[in-house]
Amino acid sequence: MVLIMFKNYLKIAFRKIIREKGFSLINLIGLAVGMTACLLILFWLRDEFSFDKFNANFDSIYRVIHEQKFDDQTIHSSKAPVPLGPALAENFPDIINYTRYGTFVGEVLIEFEENAFYELGGAYLDPSYFEMFTIDFLRGDQANIFPDRYSMVITESIAKKYFGEEDPIGKSLELENIVPLKITGIIKDLPQNSHLQFDFAVPFTLYEAWGADLSDWKSWPAYTYIQVTDGTAMEQLNEKISNFLQDKIPDNRDNIYLQPLGKIHLYSNYAYDSPAILGSINNVYIFTLIGFFILVIACINFINLTTAGSLKRTREIGLRKVVGASRGSLIQQFLGETIILTIIAFVLSIALIELSMPYFNQLAGKNLIVNLKDVKIIIGAFLIILFTGLFSGLYPAFFLSSFKPVKTLKGTLKFGAKSTFLRKGLIVFQFFLSVTLIISTMIVFKQLKFIQNKELGYNTDHVVCIQSRPGMYRNYRTFKENLLRNASIVDVTATSEEKGPIPLNPGSFSWKGKNPAENPNFALSEVDFDYFKTMQIKIVKGRSFSKELASDSSAVVINEAAVKVMGMTDPIGEQFKLHGKLHTIIGVNKDVHLNSLHMSIEPVVTRIYTYLPFSLFIRISSVDLSKSLKTIEEEWYKIVPDFPFVYTFLDERVAGMYKYEQEISKIFTFFAFLAIFISCLGLFGLATFTAESRTREIGVRKVLGSSAKEIVFLLSRDFAKWVLLGTIIAWPVSWFGMNLWLQSFAYKTQIGFWVFVLSGLLALIVAFVTISFRTFKAAGANPVESLKYE
Repeated sequence: MVLIMFKNYLKIAFRKIIREKGFSLINLIGLAVGMTACLLILFWLRDEFSFDKFNANFDSIYRVIHEQKFDDQTIHSSKAPVPLGPALAENFPDIINYTRYGTFVGEVLIEFEENAFYELGGAYLDPSYFEMFTIDFLRGDQANIFPDRYSMVITESIAKKYFGEEDPIGKSLELENIVPLKITGIIKDLPQNSHLQFDFAVPFTLYEAWGADLSDWKSWPAYTYIQVTDGTAMEQLNEKISNFLQDKIPDNRDNIYLQPLGKIHLYSNYAYDSPAILGSINNVYIFTLIGFFILVIACINFINLTTAGSLKRTREIGLRKVVGASRGSLIQQFLGETIILTIIAFVLSIALIELSMPYFNQLAGKNLIVNLKDVKIIIGAFLIILFTGLFSGLYPAFFLSSFKPVKTLKGTLKFGAKSTFLRKGLIVFQFFLSVTLIISTMIVFKQLKFIQNKELGYNTDHVVCIQSRPGMYRNYRTFKENLLRNASIVDVTATSEEKGPIPLNPGSFSWKGKNPAENPNFALSEVDFDYFKTMQIKIVKGRSFSKELASDSSAVVINEAAVKVMGMTDPIGEQFKLHGKLHTIIGVNKDVHLNSLHMSIEPVVTRIYTYLPFSLFIRISSVDLSKSLKTIEEEWYKIVPDFPFVYTFLDERVAGMYKYEQEISKIFTFFAFLAIFISCLGLFGLATFTAESRTREIGVRKVLGSSAKEIVFLLSRDFAKWVLLGTIIAWPVSWFGMNLWLQSFAYKTQIGFWVFVLSGLLALIVAFVTISFRTFKAAGANPVESLKYE
């Protein structure tokens, strides 16, 4: 019985599609595009929520978060004191395992015979890492993976890169032309949905061989993970661990707590977290809403076009009621037709997903695949079809089934004001959602432009950045002098850090008059003598460093933010105690944005570097960039011939801080376009219906002398009014939402009223063009054809 009924609905649905090709095509395209957007976001969500879940111990692994409290803020860091892991495992029975995981700073040169490459994905870790996390071993003894500190595990990709099809086990790769490491294990490449990514790993004890003190509680160079027993009371364990840290580091304001492995990807925004592998739960909420709204817009199209065109089915409905069809059976029929059309649209959307997925991956920075065998994707797709079918079909089904058979058969049925008002209200809602997306996209682009044009306090143009290498450390002065003999080289300097100032531990600094109870946030930058000159950072008080003055080795320059925190009107000549040593303040530099504009400028103390230079900055002439780069390369190979010359530009590095925002702006644009496209598709369908239903009126008006332009204006005016109303409603909603988004930036653009005006004009122009395209055709028709049967 059910099968017969389904076949009947299927026949009726296909007859309707064939009979009303135009409206059916608009409905199918609208629903297919809406479901495509929703399914793309479903695949994205599936990936976001899958992070780290492949690990067998997923529910029992936690990351240690280190919390530092300052007077003006609290900093949460994903790195913890280096001895903490072993100490926790030793003192807490609930903790059955631990591992420390550190990453190499910058690129590392790896060589094997003629093959030499810079690699970014290096890690040093405890062997217990391979016990806690699920790793697929291809070769090697997992139980004794690091027989000594000069062992090494590499991924399958690295093995093929350096050895081809040869077996690498037992062979050695050389790091930085210094340390040969024997390969003791080969693993499969880590899944992309792992928040920990590495291409090669060395024992954590090698870090100690390079001079690190693994018993220093004030050193936190690595992430620490622990594994707990099943049923552990985590709140009590968190409290015990925090008290334990206070015993180890008395008189400090530090705290630690445990973060579940499943929370790391979407709920982390801590210092030292890599933005490349971290997501955001806020983005999950935003894109879920966007997908839902686009699907709603598509469903509204269907409702509007179905109810608007329902006059064509009045006789069919009247006849069915006369021969005994109940209202319930009619509702069932119309709802069944809608669900069948939804399934057809879903099939079309699968084809659209296959076509659009490569582009979407490019926008989202993902590598998603269309896996229709995934149970969660199947459930999600089923819910999308069910929601679309019911939401699109319920109102038209109830609306059509309510027609009176006498009026439908006499042809006297007319739509009431209620149904007309609902259609117009749905148009308002459609454009409210579409314009909200347009405004959001415009504000994201405006913030990006603000970031790109923001005065940073230093000049990023024509500055070449190079990571220093062994050999360069000792011969940096020679390299610098050789470069400066060339007219194409303007300035050369260096710093000890890769990514800007390093936060200072509380209690490691003080100054005259500092309140011991206060604990402000300070950072340290270690630089070459001419750092401020090369970077073109202005000194507002005092002077910069001078290599002619030996006393400058114990001098510091502070920024304006530090002066404010220290409460000094004239800090020049005052003493600043750093790591137990007194330094004289010789200058104050203008505040500069060394970090992302998400962060406010922090107090920074700058001194001459006490360690080896890590990052080299070379300002070159803008006249001939290629000649300048060739000069640097030649001088580089004179000093370190065994290390390939690799460089970046400072302006590219700064722009890279906002890669995430650039991706978000592209995704917003993509979905805003889809929303407008679907809305205009529905508007085109309604304009077509309106033009057809007013054919006689148009003919009479043309006979009475109305021009085509006047008729187009008449037909467009009503639609434009509702589009404008939807736009106006979108203004305050989008203003509120985007203000919340902008709060994540310490420095942000002003939204400006012109954004709302421009969005309104854009919506009206697009709507008018869409409507006019159809109404011009109706207005240009021969009135004789419209009136010959009257």
